[in-house]
Amino acid sequence: MPQALSDTEIARALGGLANWRGNAGRLSRTVRLPEQAHGTLIGRVQRDAAELADHAQFERRRGELTFTVTTGFPGRVTEPDLWLARRIEALLTELT
Repeated sequence: MPQALSDTEIARALGGLANWRGNAGRLSRTVRLPEQAHGTLIGRVQRDAAELADHAQFERRRGELTFTVTTGFPGRVTEPDLWLARRIEALLTELT
């Protein structure tokens, strides 16, 4: 079972993840991107999340997509969550 990160560790990690916000329970980010790109990005993120046994939830709004990253352990942010957030950033860079 992955270790929960402290508030200090989470804050430090978020310092390197522009536009992400979070707390001990989850990480999230909203991006503006054309709706036709949502499906491709969601599919790739879901595949990466499954490899980590992590979870990424998606909320679509007109021209926006919000990612919420959580582990299977409610109320915890762990290193796999941070890895997935970094992966989402890399995919966004690749797709935009």
